[in-house]
Amino acid sequence: MATALITGGTKRIGYHIAAYFAEKGYDLILHDHKKSAARENCLAQLEPKGVKIHFISADLTNQKVAQTFVEDITNHFAVPDVFIHTASLFENDNADNFMAENWHKNMMIHCYIPSDIIRHLVKHKIFKSATFLIDQRIKHPNPDFFTYTASKMLCGDLVKLLSLAHAPHVRINGISPGPTLRNSRQHETDFQMQANATPLGRAVDPKEIAMAAHFLAESSATTGEIITIDSGQSLDWRTESYLKVRE
Repeated sequence: MATALITGGTKRIGYHIAAYFAEKGYDLILHDHKKSAARENCLAQLEPKGVKIHFISADLTNQKVAQTFVEDITNHFAVPDVFIHTASLFENDNADNFMAENWHKNMMIHCYIPSDIIRHLVKHKIFKSATFLIDQRIKHPNPDFFTYTASKMLCGDLVKLLSLAHAPHVRINGISPGPTLRNSRQHETDFQMQANATPLGRAVDPKEIAMAAHFLAESSATTGEIITIDSGQSLDWRTESYLKVRE
């Protein structure tokens, strides 16, 4: 039975990906920032599917903590066949007020840490695939959430670089979602406006992202690819700034 390591795997999109992989028979290693009640939900919902579920907590903005991350996983659980990186920061700043600390944290969790995890996992022959969860704004950038967006744009290039660096044995891909789940700062009305303003006029079903993640994990001929699942948001001129929608 194959094993999937999913950072941020107990909540939000990460949880939906975990649930889909469990349906497909994958054992799971689910990372969270710190232990929470979300673990109990994962166990209640996913264990009945007949898969093994392990948990590991780590602050992936902290390089020292992250240094032993892969070692802890391989020593205590298993070497994963598949790695999916959904752990993220989403804090608002702009080109005038961004701080070095926030820049460092965003680059660490979105770029350095997943690259470092992959660097350690490729030493194991069983490891075959990694997928970055990115953001549609890499195709349709705006200067809001400045350090977040900068780090996600770098992720897009990392997918290409890492896919070349680790070919032919490991495949590296990405998924760029659009409006999927309302964030903690956002009012439901703003989220619905954001989703309704896309060309398809709807939010993204998180299961669609999970299905894409599974496809990328299983497709032996796909690498260096970024799949955009955003209801067409990255194509549209009706931006959040134009609509005065709060993200």
